[in-house]
Amino acid sequence: MISDDIFPPEVREVIDFVKSGPILQSSYRGEISIDEMYFDIKAALKNYTNQDVKPPKYFLTDITEDASGDIPAVMGDERLMDLKYKLIEYEEQEDFYQILLDRCNFLKNEIQIKPKDIELIADAMSGNLYLCAESRLLIPGAHLYFERLFEVHKLQGFPCGWKGGKKWQKGDFLIYSRPIIG
Repeated sequence: MISDDIFPPEVREVIDFVKSGPILQSSYRGEISIDEMYFDIKAALKNYTNQDVKPPKYFLTDITEDASGDIPAVMGDERLMDLKYKLIEYEEQEDFYQILLDRCNFLKNEIQIKPKDIELIADAMSGNLYLCAESRLLIPGAHLYFERLFEVHKLQGFPCGWKGGKKWQKGDFLIYSRPIIG
């Protein structure tokens, strides 16, 4: 059994968020142009899964894959390589996907979406947050893309697309937010 206390504090912050951070409980709390927001979860998920978007929008999975290429393989540093494998084992042991799926179940009543859509959200979030933890573990300093990705989640958003350029350095997230009430 692996304990999360073997990881640096910045990695544990992501793990703690997976386990107990606020997820889509209110409207997005960050600063972003209204043109880059989705308030309809069905439209947001359609955009998230649409590989045929046209510029200036891009398929978010491709952008995340581009950014994840910056996460080093850590050959030669035994301690870091051991922690990398421990993070993989820890994620499998704890099952980020299942944790997030359980935590997102309230959405089916609150925003009236189907279980398969909740599964898609949990899958996307678990993958995103794992990469955020991995980048914090393996990249000295901060990786701007993964820090922004984590920030979107912490501020109650769901990243559902990309607007800007073909590479992660040029653009920003399209974000689903629960509707603003008030």
